Amino acid sequence: SHEREMIRNKADLQLAMVDLDELLMADDTDMSAVEEKIMSMAEIKAEMAFSGIKTMVDAKSVLTEEQKMKLKKLIKEHEKSYIGAKAKKTGSEDKHKMYGK
Repeated sequence: SHEREMIRNKADLQLAMVDLDELLMADDTDMSAVEEKIMSMAEIKAEMAFSGIKTMVDAKSVLTEEQKMKLKKLIKEHEKSYIGAKAKKTGSEDKHKMYGK
């Protein structure tokens, strides 16, 4: 199931982060091993993103037109709140106000 796959991927990503930390803390850092670990982590993240998108597409295929419209509205609202929260976190909202943007 999607949930099991996401749990497994998150665990794999956390373990890869531990491995990366160990590689970086070594006295003689093996850059090829670091690169390999980072590429592995990128692959896990890509799998997670694709899995989430596939689940969304599969779910949309059984919705009525009205439900699809509601979903689009919810996604747009989520994007706005996510962008707003991210801007607040970085302080860019204040910069935009200051410069009249």
